[in-house]
Amino acid sequence: MRSHFPLNQKHTELGIIPDPVVPVPVLTAYGYQKFDFLLDTGADCSIMPKSVAKDLGIKLSTLPTMRFCGIEGGGITAHLGKITVKITDTPVEITCAFSSNEKSPFIIGRKDIFSVFNIEFDNRSKVIRFLRFQP
Repeated sequence: MRSHFPLNQKHTELGIIPDPVVPVPVLTAYGYQKFDFLLDTGADCSIMPKSVAKDLGIKLSTLPTMRFCGIEGGGITAHLGKITVKITDTPVEITCAFSSNEKSPFIIGRKDIFSVFNIEFDNRSKVIRFLRFQP
């Protein structure tokens, strides 16, 4: 099973760079809703602000907390749970950290994604392809 998303670009002080943001349907208490996630192959797991948990029907008080550190050594405290996403037609449950920092970006990381998908960044065609394989 295959799914693809446009590989956009953005203008920065470094010049024009790829901007791998993908609209991913996430199972909420109201059905699937799309959220724009940065596809970050350097991130250990997916992340979103904790305020979204309520719409997903997740009670943060029931989840364990962890400390996550970024490239600069700073960190955040997050509740660690699971969300269901539909990158292809078949839903996948992935680990997600619900960040205490409400300004945290929505990120799709490696955990539970790399074990299900091969991901191709086709810069010439400006496309990101997810190919689901059988683990």
